Amino acid sequence: MDFRSLTYFESVARLQSVSSAAAECVVSQPAISKQIAGLETRLGVKLFHRAPTGMVLTPAGRKLYELSADILHRARHAETVMRAMYRDEPQLTAVTQETTAHFLLAPFIAETGAPIIDLRTVRPYDVDRTLDEDADLAVGTHRPPDHRECRTVSVSPVLVQCAPQEAELFDEAGLVELAAVSGSDVLVPGHGSGVELAVRSASARHGIKLESARSVNSPTVAQALAANGRGLALVTDPPRFGVRAFPLVVDGHPIEVPIYLSWDRDHYATNLIAALGDDLRAWLDAQPPWISMAG
Repeated sequence: MDFRSLTYFESVARLQSVSSAAAECVVSQPAISKQIAGLETRLGVKLFHRAPTGMVLTPAGRKLYELSADILHRARHAETVMRAMYRDEPQLTAVTQETTAHFLLAPFIAETGAPIIDLRTVRPYDVDRTLDEDADLAVGTHRPPDHRECRTVSVSPVLVQCAPQEAELFDEAGLVELAAVSGSDVLVPGHGSGVELAVRSASARHGIKLESARSVNSPTVAQALAANGRGLALVTDPPRFGVRAFPLVVDGHPIEVPIYLSWDRDHYATNLIAALGDDLRAWLDAQPPWISMAG
């Protein structure tokens, strides 16, 4: 069983079409069909049934498809490792959440040329799990488990964002106490976001009950609702949709979300990732994206 035939098989199985697989692999349809037929001959099993809906896997095909994902991933990872170690071409993939990718990592890559070739975005609580599956480093707001190498690269202030007509409630003070919004309709990004964890932790420590807090799908949704007066968004994102932003504090102390960079201790590029973490921290210290957000 060779890498090419397994690649063609995986493409046909995933796309359920020989023609689509041929387009994806940039080869002819007969070339795909020949490789699949050869694979079936070598294994002594039928891998597909032709159906009106497309190419349907047989039980044997489903088992091979399950195995092929791991085999192809390992082969591609081995190629990446060898290129990085012996041809001095580091190619790192980072997993993070969407907000961090958009406002922090993408600008960092653009300005510094960091050796990151892709950003995978997942829910906040999936960042560390995805690091085990298909990434070299993770940047997230959940503290990594103890078996990871870890750097705290920055802390991001939580902001209260509201429609302009509501900003007069906060303009004079400049800072907004958590207790002051406890009776308001508060919109908090959910799915285990760093904001959600930080705000709920501060509320519990200081005995402040957020009576009308509601989780929403993303910071963007919270900002959009806040923009037309449907609540106060608690986010770390730069203001959008014309909202005004004010730092959220408790007893005068800012509520902040730590940002962690983590990786496996035995990663082949551990020194490179550690240096990248130091570079990211220095870049954020020099020009934190949130420095001009509030007020």
